[in-house]
Amino acid sequence: MSLSKHNQNQANYDARKYPLCAPFDGTIGITFRLFADSFLTSLAVIDLKDPNEINDLSEHLIGTDEGGDVAPPGAAGPLPIVGAPATRRRTKRAKFSFTYIYNHVTCPSLRKMLIDEAYNNGRLAWQLLVRECDEPTTDLELEDLKRNVRELTIISTVGYNEHSISKFRRVLSDENGKIPDLVQRIDENELCLILLRCISTAAVHLAADSDTELKASAGSRKFVYPPGSANAGERSIARIVQHFDPLWKSAIQRGTIPMRVPASNAGGLRFDSPAVCAATVEDGDGYDLPPPDAMRPGLQLSALAAVLAKPSSGKRLSEVVCWNCKGLGHPKSKCPSVKCERAWLQPRSGPASFFEKGTEGPRRGSAS
Repeated sequence: MSLSKHNQNQANYDARKYPLCAPFDGTIGITFRLFADSFLTSLAVIDLKDPNEINDLSEHLIGTDEGGDVAPPGAAGPLPIVGAPATRRRTKRAKFSFTYIYNHVTCPSLRKMLIDEAYNNGRLAWQLLVRECDEPTTDLELEDLKRNVRELTIISTVGYNEHSISKFRRVLSDENGKIPDLVQRIDENELCLILLRCISTAAVHLAADSDTELKASAGSRKFVYPPGSANAGERSIARIVQHFDPLWKSAIQRGTIPMRVPASNAGGLRFDSPAVCAATVEDGDGYDLPPPDAMRPGLQLSALAAVLAKPSSGKRLSEVVCWNCKGLGHPKSKCPSVKCERAWLQPRSGPASFFEKGTEGPRRGSAS
């Protein structure tokens, strides 16, 4: 499974059916490692409702709980289990954790193996998943994960709103955290550079501050850890957010930066999609989105003309017009939109629509 497919699954799963994280489909490799990270983190915060319980379910899975086979951090060896109450608590952890594993695995063959080899034993079930699905992350996979972080932009992830800077910082941290190997993750200095470059690209009036910080030598940087801290003198992403977040918020409130929803490149260019329903089109950064009802025939023509005049990402768009969605670059037979009437593409009153149903092209002249 590609990283983009994994991210899509993360966004679209049924949280009621899978309460901890997105389900695991049995794909071997980095998909399992990403699932394992999310699953163990969520499992650790489940309340077992036992005041005498000193371990959580994730500790049981990795074997560091009482009676486990792995020494916890700082211990000389595995923790022994003492007494009947402790044995009952471990049995409860084993059953609960097995249930969560089984419910979050969707691969039928893996589920059968879990029942046959590790029924009601969370530790054995987790070892089975690791045995069947884990493998070292390849250099190619690591580069894909890193490139995914480096290519993030503000408009493509969180859009333009009052809290874009702080939200984008969280996106950077989240995407970087998907790299399983801690040593291989992008360091904070590079995350700072990514954030500064994105601010400079998104807001012209903030570019001077961000470019100055990008060009500053080590001794003249402003947004760094203070003296006395463990990382004194190194770039601090928290300090960058602290400085630019209120400036960005003020610019949004004044209208210097127009509010925009996150841009999306998925699904092709459709006239009924948010990307083309805009009255204005900007180079590379996305679109301003008026309500669909506001799209009168004049704006339809204006948007089409603007898209043709300003091709996105430097690529010339095909001038083929789809007669289903009125989009560009694909015929009706390959339209990604639902085949239906689109009332908002028609004028509310007055002359006939620019796009006449059953015709082969726009009508010439005005309707009588």
